[in-house]
Amino acid sequence: MQAKRFVRSLFLIAVFAATGSSAEESLPPPRSIILSARQEQAAQPVILAARRYAAFWNTGEERYAEAALAQNFVDRTLPPGRSPGVKGVLEASKNFRAAIPDLKAKIEELLVVHDRAVVRYSFTGHFTGSFKRSERRWSRG
Repeated sequence: MQAKRFVRSLFLIAVFAATGSSAEESLPPPRSIILSARQEQAAQPVILAARRYAAFWNTGEERYAEAALAQNFVDRTLPPGRSPGVKGVLEASKNFRAAIPDLKAKIEELLVVHDRAVVRYSFTGHFTGSFKRSERRWSRG
C-alpha cells in the first residue's frame, strides 16, 4: 500500500514538473490533485487547462483564459448583463480587478474525472474600489 502511495506521489511530482516548467508560463500548482483510477496520462490536458485558467485569475492576462477555455465555453452561472462565453469571463475579470487590483488566485484542490475538472480556488487581495452593480437581487428566506 505504501509503495502505491510513493509511486503516485512520484507521478504527481512529475506531473507538476511537466506541466509547469515552460519558460513562457508560470502556472499556479495545485496543492492537491485527485484523479480517477488509471487516468494519469489522460488527465494531463485537463490539468494544464485548469492551471492556465488559474493563471488567468492570478495574473489577469487574457492569453491564459483564451488558452484554457474552448471557444464554445458556456458559463452556467452567467449573471444578467454579462456577455456569454470567453468574452464574458474577460469582462468579469476586468470588473473584479478594478475593485481588487492585487487579486491573486491559488488552486487548493483539483479534481479530474475523465475530461472534466472541478477546482477549489482561494483568492486574496485588497478591496480598493467598488463592484459594478448587478441587477440580481439577493434575499434571505
